[in-house]
Amino acid sequence: MKASTIIIAVTALATKSLAQFDMGGMGGFGGGFPGGGMGGFPGGGMGGFDMGAMGGGMGGGFPGGGMGGFNMGAMGGGMGGGFPGGGMGGFDMGAMGGGFPGGMGGFDMGAMGGGMGGGFPGGGMGGFDMGAMGGGFPGGGMGGFDMGAMGGGFPGGGMGGFDMGAMGGGMGGGFTQDDFLGNNANNQGNSGYDTVAAQGMDVDCSGKTLKSDTTLNIGGRKVIVKFPSGFSGDKAAPLLINYHPIMGSAQQWQSGSQTARAALADGAIVAFMDGAQGPMGQAWNVGPCCTDADDVSFTRDFIEEILDQACVDPSRIYAAGFSMGGGMSNYAGCYLADVIAAAAPSAFDLAQEVVSAGQCKPARPFPILNFRGTNDNIVMYNGGLSQVVAGKPITFLGAKNNLKEWAKMNGCTGEPKANTPGNGCEMYENCEGGVMVGLCTIQGGGHAEGDGRMGWNFLKQFSL
Repeated sequence: MKASTIIIAVTALATKSLAQFDMGGMGGFGGGFPGGGMGGFPGGGMGGFDMGAMGGGMGGGFPGGGMGGFNMGAMGGGMGGGFPGGGMGGFDMGAMGGGFPGGMGGFDMGAMGGGMGGGFPGGGMGGFDMGAMGGGFPGGGMGGFDMGAMGGGFPGGGMGGFDMGAMGGGMGGGFTQDDFLGNNANNQGNSGYDTVAAQGMDVDCSGKTLKSDTTLNIGGRKVIVKFPSGFSGDKAAPLLINYHPIMGSAQQWQSGSQTARAALADGAIVAFMDGAQGPMGQAWNVGPCCTDADDVSFTRDFIEEILDQACVDPSRIYAAGFSMGGGMSNYAGCYLADVIAAAAPSAFDLAQEVVSAGQCKPARPFPILNFRGTNDNIVMYNGGLSQVVAGKPITFLGAKNNLKEWAKMNGCTGEPKANTPGNGCEMYENCEGGVMVGLCTIQGGGHAEGDGRMGWNFLKQFSL
């Protein structure tokens, strides 16, 4: 785009509302706004502004150097007509560079709060639809697009119907953060499944002073440790390590997990660990996805620390987790079976990449009960390739194949017993070392944690 064109565009913005502004002749934007004009900012807000067709338009509109150092910072006044009440303020697109070859990169809209506040009064962005921008930003979608501080910038309703449906690498597939965090409020089943807790080890609790809720720092990451009511610290308790979902955190998951609630109510200590930062926030490294951190060593370091400080039974340490945390608790069976007695993951499988490479090698027969929903739109029940996380594709085994793989690794024989430990579940009971391998399928279930009480009752019967 020539400098003269930019000057003309800014001048036009200063004298005309965006409802009248004709962008039809702006080169690359021509394809992006078919029909010639924006024509869709009625009533002061974005109204029905549809960027759905910008895919091809912007791709070709900014070849090679793209926006480069184009600075729209001074357009505040000029855009006043198009965005009544203040305009875009100091909107700086200077760092957009490179023609968007790999997504928006570090495009930061964090400081747009004040500038856009007056520009979108009484309802925010309205029906702003970025649905088809995936093609417009090839190679991973929006990348590091940060809208963190835009909340205050859209008073009276925030983003409204803002749809980031197909933004590729940034969020992927039309998912929201709530999709990844799941709806885990009502997942306590009524199967009546109960077990007898495994016999623990005799532990000398003298000198172990940690007896109440606390937060530990392990290698720069937070671990929230919760103790059961009335814990005196004179008798060793089991420990549940509960891994949070992607985009979650220890803080978020401590109030979200029903498995944790069941464990605490039954006298166990529960630890909520912070995942490392990845392309989509805090997550876990389960092979091909979703961070580059060494979460196996992180878990081992925490176990060593908590055994030193609190009266924990080292033979009764268990793993559970949901979504990406379910992936990590599956992965724990591959690499931590010498220190973790059993696992109850939800809404995730082992990665095909890990299994095919022969990298899952449990140190001993490992009990595991997985929970999966047939309508899970994040981790598909039947498995397959997922490219939700930018640059870190992962292939899920699928619920049934995951069950078969664990049965094979544990030397299970025969067929799984139906409706065990509850309706919709199946369990291999003839496995090496007396372990059991199961899958609970929730018909019509989505991306959510499994039955927390059932999961805990499965875990507590096993020990190292």
